[in-house]
Amino acid sequence: MVDLTKSDHAADESTTTTTPEEKTPTILSSPMSIRATAGEVVRLSVETHNADRNNHATVTWRKEGEDQCIRESDRYQFQQSMGFVYLQITGCRASDSGVYHCHIKCETGSCSARISLSVTGGKSSTLARALGFSKVEVDWDKQEIGSASCSIECRTLPLQRWVPVLKQVNEPPAVLDVSPDASYSFRVMGDDGRTTSPSIVVTLSRLDADNGAEWESKQFVGRYLELDELGNGRFGIVRRARDKGTGQEVALKQIPRHKQSRLLTRAEYDVLASTHHANIIRAFALFENAPRPGIDTIVLELVKGPTLFAYLSEKTEYTEATATRYTGQLLSALRWLHCRSRMHLDVKPENVLVDQETDQVKVIDLGEAVRTPIDEVVPPPADLEFAAPESVLGRPTGPYTDMWAVGVFIYVLLSGLSPFLDDSVEETTANILKCDFCFPDEYFETISSDAKELLGRLLRLRGEDRANAEFCLGSPWLKISTGATILSTRMAAFIERRTHCLKLRQDHDSFYS
Repeated sequence: MVDLTKSDHAADESTTTTTPEEKTPTILSSPMSIRATAGEVVRLSVETHNADRNNHATVTWRKEGEDQCIRESDRYQFQQSMGFVYLQITGCRASDSGVYHCHIKCETGSCSARISLSVTGGKSSTLARALGFSKVEVDWDKQEIGSASCSIECRTLPLQRWVPVLKQVNEPPAVLDVSPDASYSFRVMGDDGRTTSPSIVVTLSRLDADNGAEWESKQFVGRYLELDELGNGRFGIVRRARDKGTGQEVALKQIPRHKQSRLLTRAEYDVLASTHHANIIRAFALFENAPRPGIDTIVLELVKGPTLFAYLSEKTEYTEATATRYTGQLLSALRWLHCRSRMHLDVKPENVLVDQETDQVKVIDLGEAVRTPIDEVVPPPADLEFAAPESVLGRPTGPYTDMWAVGVFIYVLLSGLSPFLDDSVEETTANILKCDFCFPDEYFETISSDAKELLGRLLRLRGEDRANAEFCLGSPWLKISTGATILSTRMAAFIERRTHCLKLRQDHDSFYS
């Protein structure tokens, strides 16, 4: 993988001439493997340098084992945006599993990337997509049905009976005319009686363009079954849901427009949809005015686990080495953002989850990252306990703001104490602005000196004096083998105190909203 720091540094240097080597296309990053559920929209992404149209670069995709390159169609789409090249597969199937090669070529050179795709969730699936209020496109995998010709069947909900609607179909996809004001599911039947699994429910309504919000809401309700609430924040509610067509569980971040504008929600979705890092949550889709008018919903990857702090509090004890492993993953996510001139700006315990299936940290909620550059008025800190001095003073923020929050995060991780929190908002603010913190012996006596040295490099008054994510990832502390043992009761006490404070704050905000 290319060293991003060196690449960025080279790009910043002023030169009078451009050598062919400087214009050679290179791969900056790409996922080694992607897992997907049949029926999903999958994007294979490769981050590049010097691979744009100005450099006359051509991009081709080929599946390993196949002689010809993939051709763009309704199901396979090529995209290029902000240094990324994508292969988007709509309605992925089990047969799409395999290794994909992305090849980029221009006059000054070429480069390649390799991505493995694994699709699970049944031997076959049917994709149905509303094209209007009386037309539906039905797609399927011709190889999976195993017949030269087939027929398309439909059932009108809530009826369970399947009815043929189109016979002797040779090639997918097929466009059907259906009656509006009804909900449908589709499947494909081969000559031998074998059928694909049913499509997601598609709801059609006889509405004009002015009532498009109601139409999109019905599409959303037809696809997702909401299960339970996962969390409640300043700008919205997060719920767990199941995709009725694929069975995949997802998280729904539902944001009322009176709390956050559609522009900001779109910007948040765009950031998450274009983010490709194992430790940052992914976004799958955006529904506007759904599940009802006035609410926008971002469909997110579901993290199967609690916050990192809650996870650690349930143990008897944990070591510094455990803390360094998770801290390294958090820093890796922030470095990825910072190298692309993006920030998080709301690093706090509630936004750092741990997926217990993969033992990986997942950073969530990039709402502040898009809110700050769009809003003209500088908002108050999202969380004073983790707020940097510049946030408290209403001054410009940057990657260094995240690094202060990481310092507070590590301090709590090692001790269960909050370094700047005091009895009042005024006293807490004063401690932050004076950078007034210490290492009480009762909690830090056995903590390694490398950890304290790193905290000293992060918790500094001036942003430009703080260590960046790249520097922190090279800290000797992250290489510690075991280190001190930390009692989990300390973390449990921190969570109990913080939960109480957050509840009081939410009650206050609800009263005055």
